[in-house]
Amino acid sequence: MSASFRIAISEEDLTKAMVVRGIVFCGEQGIPYKIERDQLESSAVHVLGEIGSEPVAAGRVRFLDGHAKLERIAVRAPYRSQGIGHELTEFLVFVARERGYTTCLMNAQAHLESLYVELGFKATGKKFLEADIEHVLMTRED
Repeated sequence: MSASFRIAISEEDLTKAMVVRGIVFCGEQGIPYKIERDQLESSAVHVLGEIGSEPVAAGRVRFLDGHAKLERIAVRAPYRSQGIGHELTEFLVFVARERGYTTCLMNAQAHLESLYVELGFKATGKKFLEADIEHVLMTRED
């Protein structure tokens, strides 16, 4: 089953993206809302993935000095293991490329490292804790 992805511009799209993130990060992973939502929301480009009109995935990308940072990549549990996470990540990379960025970074949850390696990312540095979850910095050069 394939999802469709778009930049979340409307209030409805942004709300759907935040709901997906809330379900995954706050509901499933127990991350406090005050950590999951941050002061960087307004400077990010938010992406929504849907199947039909059902929100199933979300992520954001921020543009920093010389690189794009992919963040808050989330797929709702019933829609995992169907390639949607791959599609979402590739769409976020596409958004970065469209804006002229060839380097993408992310703080990936360590248990998802192999998924991102399949997408051309490489782990750099040691694992670290973020929101009490083990993460690893990953980089992709296009």
